[in-house]
Amino acid sequence: MRDTERNLILPAGAYWTRVSGAANSDLLTWIDRAERFEPYTHDAGRETAERFRAELRAGDVVADTYAMCLGDDLLGFYSLREWRIRFVHDKWSLGTLPRRVLHLLRQPGLLLSSIVRSRTTAPGFGHFLFEHALGVALDDPLVRAIFIEPANNSVAEMWRARYSFRPVGDPDLPGTLYFPVNPVN
Repeated sequence: MRDTERNLILPAGAYWTRVSGAANSDLLTWIDRAERFEPYTHDAGRETAERFRAELRAGDVVADTYAMCLGDDLLGFYSLREWRIRFVHDKWSLGTLPRRVLHLLRQPGLLLSSIVRSRTTAPGFGHFLFEHALGVALDDPLVRAIFIEPANNSVAEMWRARYSFRPVGDPDLPGTLYFPVNPVN
């Protein structure tokens, strides 16, 4: 964790809400929040924010989306989808042989399909978003891991260094990464 993340304090009055379950009466409020939302200057963040706006306009938020708000302002959001994946085990040591059998089956988890913070939030704010997603995953005893599919090597390295995500397959490729949540013993 970086020093900026250690000293970061949530704004007084900030609150979490689940957007995907928003009633139709709340839809106009969410469209307004999303239209005013300015993501952190990052191509993936802008694309994700635009996709979120389009889903709201269509009245169909595809994934379970959680948002942190302050008053009527959107500070950041992330989306989770159910995910099942088979872990690649050909690089495992012989000492892990008993666990290999369990990993041959597809393991349930949650795909962190998007995570975006507002450009007005402090560096490290994304950590609050990830911690909330981790809490959602921990609340479900069937979830074995949170998965991400990084766009490129630099994004993969950021998740590996900052949050200790591990590769599902070849550790030298930027493919799917996971963070164990409720591992099988």
